[in-house]
Amino acid sequence: MFVTEKPALAEALGVVRDVVKAKNKFPILDNVLIEHDGERLTALSSNLTIEIRTRFAATIGEEFIPFTCPAHIFADIVRNAPEDRIAINAIEQAGVMAQVQIKSGRSKLKLPVLPASDFPKPDADRLSHEL
Repeated sequence: MFVTEKPALAEALGVVRDVVKAKNKFPILDNVLIEHDGERLTALSSNLTIEIRTRFAATIGEEFIPFTCPAHIFADIVRNAPEDRIAINAIEQAGVMAQVQIKSGRSKLKLPVLPASDFPKPDADRLSHEL
């Protein structure tokens, strides 16, 4: 799906994971949304009051599918990755993305995903501030 440098992804996840509370009533709010934005990827998190979005550089494959995964766990895995190059690949079950594989050096870890379509996105026209 995509390949990126550890510092770029770690910085993006560090920014957006601060919005994610330790315990949420809705499991999707524990996640960070990774989606395509032109030649870059976007990491987005929300607690239904605040939304934070940041972009990071990556080599994006044609088969890229937007996904959400647990923000804190994803950030910890990336921060502790053994090498600076990180590859993220989709793992499908019954034709649906069920997990992502995070590969760095000899390390291969899997995270569960939820569909990007389940992630709450407030109407951008209603937001009062943008930084």
